[in-house]
Amino acid sequence: MGDEKVMRSKRIEAYNYIKTGILNQEWQSSQAIDVNELSEKLNMSRTPIMEALTRLEDEGIVRIVPQVGAFIRQHTKEEAYEVLVIRAVLEGMLVERATPHLDQKFFDELDFILNSMEKPDITSREYANLNKDFHLKIYQATGMPNALALIRKYWNVTEYLAISGRLFKTREDISYSILEHKMIYHHLKMKNALLARQLMENHLLRVAQNQLSQHDD
Repeated sequence: MGDEKVMRSKRIEAYNYIKTGILNQEWQSSQAIDVNELSEKLNMSRTPIMEALTRLEDEGIVRIVPQVGAFIRQHTKEEAYEVLVIRAVLEGMLVERATPHLDQKFFDELDFILNSMEKPDITSREYANLNKDFHLKIYQATGMPNALALIRKYWNVTEYLAISGRLFKTREDISYSILEHKMIYHHLKMKNALLARQLMENHLLRVAQNQLSQHDD
């Protein structure tokens, strides 16, 4: 039992380390993630590292090529579109479910996030993190842990898209996104559950459509 607990702890440590490194763009897309190097750096065997990479592959962040190595997965615009459409359906439903359960403390916290988003010198990376906080704060209020876990899986993909500059390319992208978030916030506060759902769905479908409109590199 003790050995199993230690192994689980190492898997989590390896997962968090690799995911953070990916989001910090420590590896290029064509560069293999060196398992032996990670094993030495984290002072653990290859097994928990490979298990962490398998989990990241299941989440759509890593691509494992047998006998070659693990690489950061580069999503096509069609794949990004599909993930965002799935998010639109799921998150719209969760917004509607969350609306009756939101209290003043929740709105104070969401208000703080919105104000932070409007910093004139905010970077795409900072905005991506606040954007994630805004969305997940709402869904946590549903009391539906399985749905939240599913949402987090799809967020892992879009979080990397955001940090790599594919979602918020310009200040105008950020400004329009803030406006949509404010509209969602307003109707949540007014307890307009159906309208808040529609606004969330439209918000994500717009972002999805923008992915299809992008030129391939």
